[in-house]
Amino acid sequence: MMSQDSELKWLYDFLPYIEEVFQNKKEDVGFDHSVRTMNIARYIAALERADKDMAALLGLLSRFAPAEINKVLPLLDKSEEFKKQFLKNFEDLILNDNFTTLEVKIANDANCLEAMGAIGIIRHFYRGASEKLPLKLLIKNFSDKTAKLQASIGTDTGKNMASERQNFISTFLNRLKGETVWENI
Repeated sequence: MMSQDSELKWLYDFLPYIEEVFQNKKEDVGFDHSVRTMNIARYIAALERADKDMAALLGLLSRFAPAEINKVLPLLDKSEEFKKQFLKNFEDLILNDNFTTLEVKIANDANCLEAMGAIGIIRHFYRGASEKLPLKLLIKNFSDKTAKLQASIGTDTGKNMASERQNFISTFLNRLKGETVWENI
């Protein structure tokens, strides 16, 4: 029987290359975001009985441009057939919005769910504050954003997770709206 560590050796060996690529990116979502997305994808894939490695890799690399994929894919310790299928799935996820395979649906779900988490809330309000946007606008924008994210979830597991996260977000935003009522008195 294969241990979890040896099962994931390919991933542990690959992550330092990905972290290095993110050091050169100028995004507010970076390596940590991608690792969280990867872990969510792997979790959903296990429950949905999908290819965990494919879903995890799609989640991890979903913020990459095609040119970046071409640079890091040769470093991946996987078969050429796996890499070929990954490229097709990546194109479907990133370029074509074609969510036909379960692994592509899972990677999309993982991206949405990561943005709907507590860290997604922090990131949204931090970005808005740095742009000096009014709090009421930030609340509305985040509410609209998470409703769209929840609507784009494609797996049963993802829908359950999104429902739980949306309940948390709704409670938080309602509390925040209630506290902003006092600003105009």
